Amino acid sequence: MNEADQNGQFDAYSATVYANAEALFDDLFCLMESAGLDPKAQDGLKARFYATNRQLIDEKGHQLLALKSGGSNPHPHVECTGRASPVLAEYLREHYEHKPTRIDHAMDIRDFGLFDKIAQFARGFARSNRLKLSFAGDWANQYEGRTVYIGSRTSQVFVRVYEKGIKTAKENGLPLTADLRDLVRIELEFKPQTKAAKALAPTITGPEMWGSTDWTRQFADRVLGMGAKRVSIRDQRVSNDERSRRLMAQQYARILRGWFEDCDSDFCEFGHAIGVLAGFPEAQE
Repeated sequence: MNEADQNGQFDAYSATVYANAEALFDDLFCLMESAGLDPKAQDGLKARFYATNRQLIDEKGHQLLALKSGGSNPHPHVECTGRASPVLAEYLREHYEHKPTRIDHAMDIRDFGLFDKIAQFARGFARSNRLKLSFAGDWANQYEGRTVYIGSRTSQVFVRVYEKGIKTAKENGLPLTADLRDLVRIELEFKPQTKAAKALAPTITGPEMWGSTDWTRQFADRVLGMGAKRVSIRDQRVSNDERSRRLMAQQYARILRGWFEDCDSDFCEFGHAIGVLAGFPEAQE
């Protein structure tokens, strides 16, 4: 790998935002304007479960972001992909309480024959890690652009590898130069589902996303040369004993509160009183 963007950046950022929809849309318009993205506001197509769907588009008519609000949802939801994503992510993280629903982290790497090398590696990697592997694009005509998908789209993490340079050339009517031909984008799609993942999402970094599962950490190490640290997005399992204690405490909370107050709100005295009634030998001394 000759050239690599070792830091990468967010390439998608979607979140429920705890704010007034109109005020938020005005803020986001100013944000995109200050970022030099020349936004224009328009109404988008009707979105399921929402009353309104307002969009900001750039000078070429490409969507920068969409803000859906109203309907059965008490809070607005913003969806952003592409170049506006890192701008939006930084702003929301600094100024708004929000709950991310999807974050993509992208890294661009340029090297001769790189996509074919990764595609070949992915076959064995997916098999050894028992991961779903699928392919898209025209694999007969390698100038049309190809994509490799690793993992399940419904899981918390999903990896997408595609020929970014070919896509860029086609979308912008550019000649397919050697530099563009060898440019590959590797994306990790992070959709927090567990309590642990949702708690981390508003502040999680790209490398932390890659370190959130064993297989993405291995992939990042072997393909990206990234030593991603382990980050847990699994909810810790509550033992049966702990579950029983919680149920007992909740069920007898009123009685326990009165007993605690009878002990002059002294936790030591309260604990001793419980030990005596439970027949603990240590409490009899």
